[in-house]
Amino acid sequence: MGKVRMEDCDRERLGERFRQAREGRGLTQEALAEELHVSRQTVSNWERGKTLPDIQSLVGAASTLGMGLPELLGEDERRRMVELAEASRSELKTIYGALCLGWVAVFAIEVVRILGLGQVHWAVYAALLLPALWLSWRAFSLEREAGLKTARDVADYIENGARPDDDEYPLTFLGWALKGVPLALAIEALMRIGG
Repeated sequence: MGKVRMEDCDRERLGERFRQAREGRGLTQEALAEELHVSRQTVSNWERGKTLPDIQSLVGAASTLGMGLPELLGEDERRRMVELAEASRSELKTIYGALCLGWVAVFAIEVVRILGLGQVHWAVYAALLLPALWLSWRAFSLEREAGLKTARDVADYIENGARPDDDEYPLTFLGWALKGVPLALAIEALMRIGG
């Protein structure tokens, strides 16, 4: 199966479902926006198909509108959203696994260097740097799309798909440390070139 993306959802059809459900409950865009803690413009953009709501907003909207998520989305869109979330979780899990392996590689290279078991050319660090940079950027993108702010949010999302209830917390040390692989590699490569 190909990668499922949020862009694959039929924005106009979903927007029309939103509008009909909101009007059916006798709610204004402002009232729905207030319930969902978003702006009226955001609700308007959803209804016009300009933007798509995130999963958390979809669940909240379905609850506020007194309907189930499958009813609000339609079966095809609901299936796509589930596939999107699963693909995102799987990709994030793979990325963090690769970044952990990057730290193992950096540690092994440093052990070889410190123990004097051989020369480590700066090109080795540079070769590890490019994939680590891309993986870190992709992880940040997926986390932002899913509304993840802390290492606990990331772990809960990867393990069981849980979304954060409160997005006020910054990324913890562990999250930044895993994404620090590119920085460590870049510093070491620069030290090798200069030294």
